[in-house]
Amino acid sequence: MSMLESNPSTESEFQRGVDVIDSLLEPGTASNDALTAKQRTGLHRLKMSLLKSSDMLETRQAHIPKSLLEGIEGVETNDTSLYLVSEFGGFSRAKARWATLRTAVKANSIIRSLKRLTSIDRPMTKQVPVSYAPPEWYNLDLNVLKANPTTESEFQNGIDVINSLLEPGSVLKDMLTTQQRTGLHRLKMSLLKANGGQSEVEDHIPQKLLTKVRSGDYISSSLASEYGGMNVNRKWKTLKSAVTANSFIRKISKLPTTHCILDSNSDANSYAPPEWYNLDRATQLKLADQLSWENLMKWGIDIFQVDKLFFKANSTIESEFQNGIDVINSLLEPGSVLKNMLTTQQRTGLQRLKMSLLKANGRQSKVVHHIPKKLLTKVRSGDFISVALASEYGGMHVNQKWKTLKSAVTANSFIRKVSMHHIKHRISDSNSAANSYAPPEWYNLDRAAQLKLADQLSWEKLMKWGIDIFQVDKLTNGNPLLFVGWAILASPYSQDAMIKTLRDANQNGGGSDTDIKNMQGYHFIDKYEISQVCMVDFLRATESNYEKENPYHNSIHASDVLQTTHALLTGMNGKRFATSDLELFSVLVGAAIHDVGHPGTNNNFQTNTYSETALIYNDNHVLENYHVSLAFRQILGKDGNPTLNIFKKMRQNDFMKCKKLITEVVLGTDMTQHFQKLNIVKNLPMEDEWEDDEIESVSLQVLAFFLHIADISNCAKPKSISLQWSDRVLDEFFQQGDEERKLGLPISPLCDRETTCKAASQKGFIDYIIRPSFEVLEKYVPEIGNVVMPIIDDNSSFWQKQVEEDKLAKIAGE
Repeated sequence: MSMLESNPSTESEFQRGVDVIDSLLEPGTASNDALTAKQRTGLHRLKMSLLKSSDMLETRQAHIPKSLLEGIEGVETNDTSLYLVSEFGGFSRAKARWATLRTAVKANSIIRSLKRLTSIDRPMTKQVPVSYAPPEWYNLDLNVLKANPTTESEFQNGIDVINSLLEPGSVLKDMLTTQQRTGLHRLKMSLLKANGGQSEVEDHIPQKLLTKVRSGDYISSSLASEYGGMNVNRKWKTLKSAVTANSFIRKISKLPTTHCILDSNSDANSYAPPEWYNLDRATQLKLADQLSWENLMKWGIDIFQVDKLFFKANSTIESEFQNGIDVINSLLEPGSVLKNMLTTQQRTGLQRLKMSLLKANGRQSKVVHHIPKKLLTKVRSGDFISVALASEYGGMHVNQKWKTLKSAVTANSFIRKVSMHHIKHRISDSNSAANSYAPPEWYNLDRAAQLKLADQLSWEKLMKWGIDIFQVDKLTNGNPLLFVGWAILASPYSQDAMIKTLRDANQNGGGSDTDIKNMQGYHFIDKYEISQVCMVDFLRATESNYEKENPYHNSIHASDVLQTTHALLTGMNGKRFATSDLELFSVLVGAAIHDVGHPGTNNNFQTNTYSETALIYNDNHVLENYHVSLAFRQILGKDGNPTLNIFKKMRQNDFMKCKKLITEVVLGTDMTQHFQKLNIVKNLPMEDEWEDDEIESVSLQVLAFFLHIADISNCAKPKSISLQWSDRVLDEFFQQGDEERKLGLPISPLCDRETTCKAASQKGFIDYIIRPSFEVLEKYVPEIGNVVMPIIDDNSSFWQKQVEEDKLAKIAGE
């Protein structure tokens, strides 16, 4: 199957851009062979920048499947679709109808652009309506005439245009100047690193889901909202669409004319550095005189004037952002040869690309694209005034001392890794007695329960997919997180302690220090010098902060997510993506605390009720921020208990890194980011393709994805377990709906016990969330295909049967 062929049920606008890059870099293809080393590197970096895009509301919407988006736009909205869009896409139910007007706006804008077509696109006459073709016509592949209308997007259109302009051997590429070629590559970098607002979220949402959202499907709307961050507010979007359309049309009619392009740059003899094309014509004339051969042969030319000329054009105002805008303007300059060679799709795409770039909001890592390069250079050299300017007027966070420390930390960390390759830390004599330590709760169990629990918490069993966590909860008398956390985070000491306490008296004394070192486990106790008593106390305190009254978000769920994450990392060898033991430790601790203190209601409820938590975190990852904060407040700060601090013997730089990693992976469990995270991870390179400067970033994204998948994996567990989770999650939803009804608030998707269809909600969840997620996960963990996908198929068939039975029952009741 061709790399560019799409899966209309899951493909999104975001994905199409990545697919184009992948197709160009596909080994053995003509396009790959035609690329220069610089182009290959550039395309790879472009892809990485795109995959690192941040999670602003509009960017997340781009990841929601179009079928789901269309599913919330009809007269009768489907409850499950609306929930899926809302819960996993961040799309508010109240904003669905905007999509209808936006579709019309897109069509009108395309029609307007057709009026400027030249004969190279299609014959033109004064009777425009006679030669009109629907916009979908121009989305057809001219070679096979195979349309893919479900995957077109603003975002992808821009990427496709750039790729078509840079296609090796094409006439258009030969027409580009050096400045334009360089600028297009930089433009892609700037665009792909940009953070989108609400209008760009849709670009990443799978097209089929978007289609259903726009048709009014309730479950699709819920998916796009919860997992894609799509805000479905119909009235608001209607107004916004009109504004966006008018702005778009005005900008099309007012194309700037600041740059002229050369007729051809195919001859290397006419090459000039990109900086030359950043000069205005007057400056070029002056500089050409200064750099003429005759003048250069003279003694004592005014080198300061030359420096001033270049400084003026290239140092004080040039930025990556502006460079991209300038390139687009030069390509669209009225009357230019190149503009006449552009197709309708390319012209429209460039204009939309410019709009996307201009609308983008930058976060810290993208801020530098707007800061003048000369100022950046001085910032990096440590110039105090430059640092102040970049910080105050560019939003750039610069901490000089921290940077120095970071370099030292990196060096020290590297040295420690080398040492740890041969020698593991030995625990102190004062902690050696902890080798056989077990929690007091262990000794409160009878021998039969201990035997069963020891089997459930053995290293071999913990590595398996789908253990019965409800049985563990019963065996531990309601302390599943304490025991599962101890068995995993304190391994192999935990397994050794269980074995010892179950031996007969005459067999006591086994499990020496040497045996421990040869046992399977993470050995975090040794590596970070953690007292097992401290580890158990930390887990006990954390579990006590989970609300036992919650049907779903309780310590059973936390222990299930922790064990599932462990199974992915160790049982299925996902830990090979970690660059250090510290990353593994951080992800596993993050799994344990990821929902601590959960109130049993979602982020939307917190925001709509103006809860204290929502006000503290400004409606941004409300509960996720709260979970991390609560976990660290129990051990740090004026109210923290230092006896629970499992990090206290870490080096300071290791602790700071660990805290940051835990925070990032827990914030990554925000369901509104699901579709975006899925698309990003789907297109990340495998570990053997990671660049040196990308390793930590890519590693963290993969590990965070493992935790996120573990968090939503209920429908991928054996049916006997999955059914219990389905009942629990709907029970909690209904409790929230009851509270919303009492408060006079709109009842959230799938929270109305009187209208929600259990079977339809679970089937939609599997189709749009679970199956696509695990198909991506299989790329990194091949064992998923043999172990998990058959379970998903079985559960899907079960719920499909239930859906059909519900329909028959409804017909019979009528």
